[in-house]
Amino acid sequence: MNKHNRISKILREGDSNGDGWSLELSSSTGRKIFAVAVAQNNRRSRTGPTWSYVFENNGWTSIDLGTPGSYEALKNGYSTIGINPSNIERVIISHGHSDHDGTVTEFLNDSSAELWAHQTYGPLKEYIPWEIHYRKGSILQRELERIAEEKIQITNENDSDRRDTEKKYFEDRKQTQLSKDLKDGDVFTDLKVMSTPGHSPDQI
Repeated sequence: MNKHNRISKILREGDSNGDGWSLELSSSTGRKIFAVAVAQNNRRSRTGPTWSYVFENNGWTSIDLGTPGSYEALKNGYSTIGINPSNIERVIISHGHSDHDGTVTEFLNDSSAELWAHQTYGPLKEYIPWEIHYRKGSILQRELERIAEEKIQITNENDSDRRDTEKKYFEDRKQTQLSKDLKDGDVFTDLKVMSTPGHSPDQI
């Protein structure tokens, strides 16, 4: 850890892959940030848990909420820092992928929190991101995927289960209402929004 990031306290130790950990961090400005590792719906993930960050900034703010089906794990993690969804005044979504906003409808139903996200999050939530990602857009892409399928044995046995699990999430997400559209350069007290499209067009 460098001088800008410091673990002040381990609130709960979790699994070796990161699931279930709760940490108290201290920023270079002295801001206390709680980090809660939310397991991805009771199954191992090659990317590990989704980290939900909670801090005080004119009211409690949460960044990211975990995958569909992980709401109980999120609430359990929040209990280690002494809060629950009803304490949160705003939720900021870093980008519209299900491992980051997967429990947003449940969270908003249990709280009066506002939902903040990049200004392209609203239009994009009408679509299923994976359907866009998996489109074969060019001749080159189609040929590369054909070669990969011939040469590499890819195991996707969990993909259909995952899509079935997330179907309700995608339908519910369409009904969510954004309270605030964020754009690059927006300032919220001492926090500044940075637009970082690439992994997702709405990433901040």
